[in-house]
Amino acid sequence: IRNDAIELADEFGSGQFGKLSNQVDVGDEANIALKAIEDVRGIITKEADTLKSKASSGYEAIRKTKDQPFISKKGLVNLKRQFNDPEIKLQPFELANLPKTSSIFKQVNQTLDKAIKSGKPLDFKILQRLQKAVNKVQRSAEKGSQDAVEAGQFKGLIDKFVFDGVDQGFITGNTNIINTLKESSDAYAQYIKLMGK
Repeated sequence: IRNDAIELADEFGSGQFGKLSNQVDVGDEANIALKAIEDVRGIITKEADTLKSKASSGYEAIRKTKDQPFISKKGLVNLKRQFNDPEIKLQPFELANLPKTSSIFKQVNQTLDKAIKSGKPLDFKILQRLQKAVNKVQRSAEKGSQDAVEAGQFKGLIDKFVFDGVDQGFITGNTNIINTLKESSDAYAQYIKLMGK
């Protein structure tokens, strides 16, 4: 959609929509371009709102169900490994200067460690709450700060785990609930791509 919108904006902005270029004066070209940008923005915003609403309602239905999907021990170990990958794991001296990232890193690891140690699957709603906590940290950190960047990496890991977890067999449960989760995750993934988040 984004690429189509850019192409439309380019076409409209060129002054070639509806008129030949030699029939359009500079003022009209500017007005046509501005109108095209506004129209494209409206289309993208409407599609983004639809996707976000679909994802939110699906996640809310899952949160409220008694028959929760769950993350297998194998899935928990996989997510823990990703969070502690040497490529992204921060050292204690780095975390000391990143209070928000340090806090969320500690919370995620404690939650995963406790679940792995119990040997029981983790209810999906716990992962949802972790996901929301990481999102909150990223949004509350100063834009462009190291805290925002690192929290963004953690957010990306959890989002990817949720998006791919069903297909990889890490998230399982009632077939209807899993289908709702898959549809909601797909809608949210499309929303993120569309909005560039």
